[in-house]
Amino acid sequence: MTVMFDIKNLQKSFGGVAAVNDVSFQINEGELFGVIGPNGAGKTTLFNLITGFSNADSGEILYYGKDIIGKKTHQLVQSGIVRTFQSTNLFLGNTVLENIMMGGFLSYRPSILRNIFTNTKLREKELLIYAEEISDFVGISKYNDTIVDNLPYGYKRLVGIAIALACKPKVLLLDEPAAGMVEEETKELVKIIKKVHQTGVTVVLIEHDMKMVMNLCEKITVLEFGKKISYGIPEEVSQDKEVIRAYLGVES
Repeated sequence: MTVMFDIKNLQKSFGGVAAVNDVSFQINEGELFGVIGPNGAGKTTLFNLITGFSNADSGEILYYGKDIIGKKTHQLVQSGIVRTFQSTNLFLGNTVLENIMMGGFLSYRPSILRNIFTNTKLREKELLIYAEEISDFVGISKYNDTIVDNLPYGYKRLVGIAIALACKPKVLLLDEPAAGMVEEETKELVKIIKKVHQTGVTVVLIEHDMKMVMNLCEKITVLEFGKKISYGIPEEVSQDKEVIRAYLGVES
């Protein structure tokens, strides 16, 4: 199995407090991987380091064997590393399709010759068709012409995922995608994540819904106060004494 990410001794501090403290683990290509831990464990900071929104103090993040620390976010997106956020960062005032097209622009890299001989309207038409395909894939096509401001919350979350998919990810990092969703919305989200994974995209998931993570993910790492306290398949992690202590405050 090909190692996609090899994270070694990763360290990041803020004001002398270690948000990520000597963390090491691997994510294999094609895995559905979970990152869990109590509030303040360093999960989002970890995502920020992997996706170039923050730079590590020390350690390595090897992506297919090459250290990506110091790379700009747009460079990482073009290499296939794409994420969503806890908040719904959408292009307000624009329709669902227009939002998805924004993601398409980030991954649209025609050759120089094609830039010369292809007019802007044709490129926009290609992006529109691509956005329609993504919208249909995620199951939000009935809202294509709706201004995103007017969408129900759960659908706003799905638009965020659609924008990320339009960037053509090799790995999709989802930061608490089910946050604020009701049970039925979460069930639909799980179906979409499985569909994305089945296309060959590696999925890395931060989530507080433990049942969802345990049923969905193939491998899990657990953080507490910035340190990795467990790593393995769901059955192993769920029985780990350190994990039980971190979540329940008691020894098993």
